[in-house]
Amino acid sequence: MTLAACAHRPPPAPADPLARVATWLQGDFDNRAQAAADPRFLPLRLRWTPLWPERDDGRWFLVEQALAGAATPYRRRIQRLQAERDGVRIDVFLLPRGFPDAAAADALAALDPETLRPQPGCAVYLHAEADGRLRGGTAGRDCPSRLRGASWTRADVELDGERVRSWDRGFDADGNQVWGSEIGAYEFRRAGNPQERQVRN
Repeated sequence: MTLAACAHRPPPAPADPLARVATWLQGDFDNRAQAAADPRFLPLRLRWTPLWPERDDGRWFLVEQALAGAATPYRRRIQRLQAERDGVRIDVFLLPRGFPDAAAADALAALDPETLRPQPGCAVYLHAEADGRLRGGTAGRDCPSRLRGASWTRADVELDGERVRSWDRGFDADGNQVWGSEIGAYEFRRAGNPQERQVRN
């Protein structure tokens, strides 16, 4: 029991918000407890892997999302964390067109950040709360979406070092929700210590 508790202990929280977000996100997460308690939530896995630690234009991560038990992720994105005056901004980038979904680490390491496709309007803005958590989301209707008849998408995020709460929803032009959870956020708990591996170029 003691060993299990240590393995899932959240990392220390740095005072600097940017370092705190980077530390809290790095590693593996899953929502198996939530999915077991409520079958309306799919069992998913999330992984944030640091990229290009030598760069000085923010903290870069490869973000992979997969169904629990699946061999390969169904979604891969690149995220860049940058400090804002009163918090942290997370910019979202798509991998280059034609980049294989199951590309190996060496292909990812060879990626040029200049070839990534930015997602304008889809940045997530996080702010530190009095309880030490970081909360935020996308701005208004700025993030476009064409998935399942949507016109725009909203992402709400909350971090506390042990959990990542994420609620992604798509809305049509009239503001009606057309995809995403209708009952609340997905709650991902840390599946182990932060990953030490890094993909370098």
